Amino acid sequence: MASTSEITISLNRRLNPADEKAVSFLMSQWLVYDVKISRHRQSAEIRLYHTAGATPELVKELAELFPGENMTEN
Repeated sequence: MASTSEITISLNRRLNPADEKAVSFLMSQWLVYDVKISRHRQSAEIRLYHTAGATPELVKELAELFPGENMTEN
């Protein structure tokens, strides 16, 4: 069984349609198998669950899609 990992992106703003489109793109292009989105009044949190082998390229892509946002790997 493949090793899995999680990346959390904390947005300091509301989630917008472009963010949702970016997440859908990642699910179609990368080894992301689940996404959980928590919406808050003025912020949002996106949790991406993926196989560990996707981490280097996925992190690079996330940095381009969500510049300046807080991103943590678990």
